[in-house]
Amino acid sequence: MKNKGVSAVIATILLLVITIAMAGLAYVYISGIFTRATATITLVDSYCANGEIHVFIENQGQTKINQTTVKIITVDASCTNPLTLSQDLEPGKVVELVASGCDSGRQHTFRIITPAGGVPVSVYCT
Repeated sequence: MKNKGVSAVIATILLLVITIAMAGLAYVYISGIFTRATATITLVDSYCANGEIHVFIENQGQTKINQTTVKIITVDASCTNPLTLSQDLEPGKVVELVASGCDSGRQHTFRIITPAGGVPVSVYCT
């Protein structure tokens, strides 16, 4: 009885398919890491005046952050109109977020979440 195996041509094709698939997976994984790393925001400044909280954030990445991907969570705040983002975050640009009708004499806490991570914001209104 003769041993039969995979022919050299089929083995070569299988190795090529496996190599291309692994390269494709590596590309998808690495491009996802770099996209998250190039879409970072930082808190520039925040203050409260006359019941209005003003928060300034900057996109320090190299890609635009779409406003629909940004979530602003009210952790512990009492404002009639919470923080909202009304425009996309262009690279290198500073954007102002405003919340109005905020109670005085207390700390207001928010969290701004983007695909790259979150930024805590805590403001005391006098």
